[in-house]
Amino acid sequence: MQTSTVIGVVATLILVIIIGTVALFNALQSGHLGCIFRPHTVMMLDRSIEMVERYKSAWGQYPKTLGNARTFLKEGEIFPDLDFMGPLKFGERIRHLYYEPIGNGEEYYLFGVSLDEKPFSEDDVYPTNGAIEESNGFRKLEVSA
Repeated sequence: MQTSTVIGVVATLILVIIIGTVALFNALQSGHLGCIFRPHTVMMLDRSIEMVERYKSAWGQYPKTLGNARTFLKEGEIFPDLDFMGPLKFGERIRHLYYEPIGNGEEYYLFGVSLDEKPFSEDDVYPTNGAIEESNGFRKLEVSA
């Protein structure tokens, strides 16, 4: 390999690293890095529906909190009920998914609050349609614009 080629490759890599570092730093400072974690939040929501439905099968009603649904974890199973879409700023804690049983515990709301940090707003993140179809009690509050 020629010296000029090696220098060109190294210079390009250094430039990519610098630009990537600046972009990552800006995203962290603005708090909008959370949007790249949307698929992870959806995955947690789908898993949460599964756990909540398992709880209802055993107890006849939905749990009062998502933490109560951990009762039925099998050995080695994990149940992280975290909303990865929240603002990711240094020093802030990741928040949990929004879960609220409604009525007499026969139905529930479950979603990620997302970047605006306000429940029941337009940017909330919901489980996949497949997970929703397997749930008997999941309800989505329609948000008007």
